[in-house]
Amino acid sequence: MVNNKLTPMQEKFKNFRLEGKTQAESYKLAGYTVKDTKSLDSMASRLSSSARVCKAIEKGRGELAKKHEIKSEEIIQELKGIGLSNLTDVMSWDEEGNTRYKASEDLPESVRAGIKKFKKKSRTHYDKDGKPEYTDNDIEIEMHNKVPALEKLGVYKGLWKDEKGDTFVLNQFLQAIQNKIGMVELK
Repeated sequence: MVNNKLTPMQEKFKNFRLEGKTQAESYKLAGYTVKDTKSLDSMASRLSSSARVCKAIEKGRGELAKKHEIKSEEIIQELKGIGLSNLTDVMSWDEEGNTRYKASEDLPESVRAGIKKFKKKSRTHYDKDGKPEYTDNDIEIEMHNKVPALEKLGVYKGLWKDEKGDTFVLNQFLQAIQNKIGMVELK
């Protein structure tokens, strides 16, 4: 019967490798000692490629991947939120410039995905006696750039294909349209 159990030091080495440490770092942190850097790299590589340790690291990576798995539907939903949300989903304004913002809890998750940055700056105004009179709140909302998300969604849906069936990016698609209708080139 084959013993697949790692020694305590091998187990530490495996765990450090799964944390993203290099072979050499993992080797030292696991408690192994070496004379010099050259032998450190050699010994760490040898340990890493041993059948038992290699199998344990691969198994650990598989378990981590499964634990942190993101489904393709979740990625598509996030890209959709970025690509299809608009500033007017978050706020509104009238002809006089008066603005109204929707509370974050009232925004659908897909719209929240489109928000890149929210910044609030309060400024208190004082009367001549130095007492607070009123406070202005400046709110800045920045949405994510839609084009990369829409490009990725277009590629996923197979929308950006040339005559040969090869996929290409949205800018090339727009350029082709511009060339057909005689528009100037976009930079």
